[in-house]
Amino acid sequence: MKRILLDGTPLDTSHRHRGVGRYTQSLLAAMQAEADPSVSLGILRLASATDHPGPHLVRPFSGTGRDWLKALSSLSRIETTISRDGAASFLGLDPDVVARPRKARMIATVYDLIPLLHREQYLPWKSQFGLPRLLHSAWNPHRLRQADHIVAISHEVKRTIVETLGIAADRITVIHPGADHLALAPDGPRGRIPSGRPYILHVGAVDSRKNLARTLRALTLLPRDADLQLAVAGRMTTAEEESLREAAESVGAKERLELLGFVEDEQLSSLYRGAVAFAFPSLAEGWGLPVLESMALGCPVVTSDRSSLPEAAGEAAVLVDPTSPEAIADGLRRVAEDTRLRQDLIERGLRRVGSFSWRNSAREHLRLLSA
Repeated sequence: MKRILLDGTPLDTSHRHRGVGRYTQSLLAAMQAEADPSVSLGILRLASATDHPGPHLVRPFSGTGRDWLKALSSLSRIETTISRDGAASFLGLDPDVVARPRKARMIATVYDLIPLLHREQYLPWKSQFGLPRLLHSAWNPHRLRQADHIVAISHEVKRTIVETLGIAADRITVIHPGADHLALAPDGPRGRIPSGRPYILHVGAVDSRKNLARTLRALTLLPRDADLQLAVAGRMTTAEEESLREAAESVGAKERLELLGFVEDEQLSSLYRGAVAFAFPSLAEGWGLPVLESMALGCPVVTSDRSSLPEAAGEAAVLVDPTSPEAIADGLRRVAEDTRLRQDLIERGLRRVGSFSWRNSAREHLRLLSA
């Protein structure tokens, strides 16, 4: 019986509240459901401080996923655990610290290279003794070059790996994420926001590449009778919340911003259904999972014409120049005012999202790991 070990550690760190956590949880569940009886799957997890470490548990590095010194100190224990497991293959899913087991065939997952490409923003030297910069600029690229194979979540990510790290294209396989992890029915309950006003929805992180300042500016350029709010759903720090409110005030959109915080899947699904549009004019992405979530729930999408987003959206979204508030505003206006366009986008989106399932993603991973 072939033994395959899967990396579940992102579920034990701060990644569990972000896209990597969603990806890990959905993929591992699908792989367990799809695995052939001749394959034995194990899942590597981090033990809590009170857990007695079992065969697939290692002690954590603070449980936050952001204490880089402790992360490095735990790496050798993670790698030892993988080797002791006796697995023939290991699928790594942690984007921060790339493990390289001595015995198992190593398949690394790359979601994007954004921290490496934008070091001053994401990897300042003064942050935690420069360890994040060291990891993403030197350690992880070195480990990725040592990997037996790499899974990229989009063709855009594959292209970036080849061009930036010089890794041969034949060592990289593109496997798109699924998009069927929510209660994906476009005819379910429709959400409302606290103000009760019509809204444009944004889901996920709020750092500068998500471009929310320009989205807020775009709202102020819409006709006065549009009366649209920007509703932002997602976990954020106090500093991020204050920064976003300041950005809204600076462009005259203070009263048009509503921060919803973290919401559970059922509420998130209803928010998608109830939105006038989903706005995602991001400057850089590895894929764009919220775009497909939105389509699956019957919400028309306005997104960026660059990075991986055209690959994710296909012909089922309005693509705009993310550097232009005027272009974003025009895209939102078209969706809000043109009933025929809106319905066409909804229908195209539902067809588009049918191409991406976690079942198919799991099967492609299992084929790769069993080779």
